[in-house]
Amino acid sequence: MVRFEFENISDAVFHHAARQPDAPALIAGHETISYRTLATLVGQATVYLRAQGLKAGDRIAIAMTNSIARAVFTLGCMRMGLVDIGLPSETTAPILASVVSRFAATATAVETGGPEAPARVRVVIGLDWRAQLANFAGDVRFAGSPEALRTIVLSSGSTGIPKGHVATQQQRIIRAANYVNFSGYYRVENPAVLLLAAPPNTSFLLQFMISQFLLGGACVLLPDYKYLIDLVRQVQAYDDCIFPVPPGMVRLMLKYAPATGVLFPTMRALVVSGQPMLPQDKLSFLQHLSPNLYDSYGCTGFGLVACCDPAIIRQQTNTVGRPVAGPGAVVEIVDDHGAVLAPGKTGQLRLRGPAVGVGFFHPEDNARGTERFVDGAYYPGDVGFISPDGYLVLEGRLADAIQIGNAVIYPSEIEEVIIKHSHVADVAVVGRPGADGVEEIVAFVVGKPGFKHKDIDTYCKGALAFAKRPKYIFYLDQMPKTPNGKVDKQALRAAPLNPIGPA
Repeated sequence: MVRFEFENISDAVFHHAARQPDAPALIAGHETISYRTLATLVGQATVYLRAQGLKAGDRIAIAMTNSIARAVFTLGCMRMGLVDIGLPSETTAPILASVVSRFAATATAVETGGPEAPARVRVVIGLDWRAQLANFAGDVRFAGSPEALRTIVLSSGSTGIPKGHVATQQQRIIRAANYVNFSGYYRVENPAVLLLAAPPNTSFLLQFMISQFLLGGACVLLPDYKYLIDLVRQVQAYDDCIFPVPPGMVRLMLKYAPATGVLFPTMRALVVSGQPMLPQDKLSFLQHLSPNLYDSYGCTGFGLVACCDPAIIRQQTNTVGRPVAGPGAVVEIVDDHGAVLAPGKTGQLRLRGPAVGVGFFHPEDNARGTERFVDGAYYPGDVGFISPDGYLVLEGRLADAIQIGNAVIYPSEIEEVIIKHSHVADVAVVGRPGADGVEEIVAFVVGKPGFKHKDIDTYCKGALAFAKRPKYIFYLDQMPKTPNGKVDKQALRAAPLNPIGPA
C-alpha cells in the first residue's frame, strides 16, 4: 500500500520539483505551471505572507476563485504553518466577517474587489500577484512539530450553522493515502489529470487536490462557468481524467448526454460524492454519462469511508462499497450506547483511527446536532448497516430522520421512490412540524417540462406505504443549495409552503 512520508503537505511540491521539475502541476485555461515553477511561487508566497505580519498558528480565511493564485497561496499558508480556512469564491462580506469573528481569524485573503472583513491583516491578490511575489525570494517553512500544522474546513451547513472541522496536515496526508489505496481509480505511476470544478474549500475537493500534489499529478482548475454546457465541453476535452462532483450537478449533466453512448467515454473516473446518490441515479449516470462511475462516501472528520466501483454499483445499487482498511482504520456500526452491532443490524456509524480529525474548533459544537467527536472516535451522524458480506449501506442521517408515531423514517426511503417518476427531475424530502406540532412529511419536487401534480400525487399514493406518503408536495424551479453544493434541507424546512408549480 502507498504511504506518504511528507511532514508538510507542501513538501510534496518541492519533492516533485526536484524529481520531475517540468511536469505539469497546475493548469488553468491556456496556462500550465510546472512543479519547478510552483515550488518557487509557493516559497515566495511564504516570504510575502510573513512580510504582511503573519506567523505560524495565525488563522487566515481564503475567499478566492478557483485559480493558480489560490492554489499557490493555500500551499504557502500550509508551508509556513498558517491555519487556512477555505471559503467559496462567492463568499459575501457579511459571511466573511462572520467567519473572521467565529474563528478569530487574523487575516483574510481575497482577490482585488473581494469582500472586506474586520481582520487585522487583509491580503489582496491582484492580477499582478506574480510580479508582487517576485520581490520576495526565499522560503519560509514551518520548523516545528508536524502535529502543529492544522487546517480548518467548514461543514456544509446543510444541517445547521457550519462547524469548523480541525485536522492536522498529517491526518490529511493519511486520508490521501486512503484515497489512493482504496478508491480504485488512482495509479501511482500515472495519477491522471484531476479536474476541479470549484475551489478546494470543501473537505472533498481539498482532499483530492492534496492527493494529487502528493502523487505529483496535474490539477486542472476550471472556472465558474455561467452555463453548465460550457463546463461539460471543457470536461470532454480531457481523456484520462478524474472528475469529482456532487450528485446534483451530475444529474443536471444528463440533459447533455447523447442519444447513444455516454457523455464522457474516455474519463478514468467520474467520482460522485457530497451527498448520497439515489439507486436510480447511479444506473442512469452509468448508462448515460460514464461507465467509470464511482460512488465515494466520505466525511469531513475522517475522509474516505468507502468507495463503490462501477462493477459493484451494477450489482448493488444500495451500497457505498466496502469500508477502507487503512492502518488503524475502524469503520463500525454501533447502538445508542456505543456497543458494536452485528452485520445486518442498523445503527449509527462510528469511525476510529489515525484519519479522525482533531475535533471541532468550538468544542461546544459537539453538543449541537448529531455529528460529534467522542473519546477519539468520530460519529458523522449517519445511520446504516454493514452487510454480512462486508458492504456498507447507508439509510439516512439522524438529523434528517422524521418521527411518525413510533416509526422513524429517513427521507432517502421516500426520495428514491419519487425520483423514479418519469416527470420528476429532482426531489428532496424533509420533516416539518404540522399545526399540532407533530412532524409531517413534505416533499419538494423539481418537475420536468409538462409535469402534472395529479400524476405525481397519484403515483406517490400507489408506490409508497401510507406512513411514508408526503402530506404535501411542493414544486420548485430548482433545489436550494449550500455553498458546498449540497441540497439545503435547512432552507426547505424553513421555506414558506406556497406551491410554485401547478396544483
